Amino acid sequence: EERALLDVRSGRTADEAAAEAGVLLPGVADQLRQGARLFDDVHYGGREGTEAAYQALTELDERCRRERPVAMAGS
Repeated sequence: EERALLDVRSGRTADEAAAEAGVLLPGVADQLRQGARLFDDVHYGGREGTEAAYQALTELDERCRRERPVAMAGS
């Protein structure tokens, strides 16, 4: 949403955002799914956040900022 790749939509889940963003940023699609899983585990699953998970999400955030989106057919 910050880069205007995804429309602003209330109620979008982390899994939905990862799937939608992964289409536009295929170079990080797998990592986006893993990041959504980490988020769900901590936010909804009551699991303890770890330094390793935090570092993985921070690195993913930086990779996403550098990735160039692919052009969509009909855009």
